[in-house]
Amino acid sequence: MFTIVVTEKGGSQQRLDFDEAVATIGRVQGNQVMLPRGNVSKRHAKLELKEGAFYLVDLGSTNGTYVNGRRIA
Repeated sequence: MFTIVVTEKGGSQQRLDFDEAVATIGRVQGNQVMLPRGNVSKRHAKLELKEGAFYLVDLGSTNGTYVNGRRIA
């Protein structure tokens, strides 16, 4: 259904393909996108494809979720 590319600060990239319309992001197993970093919550956010648009939803993370340097509500 969609593909994302995760790019680490050091330049390493990982391409992830999804068949579902929703992907959860967090630092532990069970999330479709795992980011094992101290500033990422266990279940941090979800990325959802709905009616041709992407929505990023914070799942009550401790440090917040940012897009292009701006914190989302």
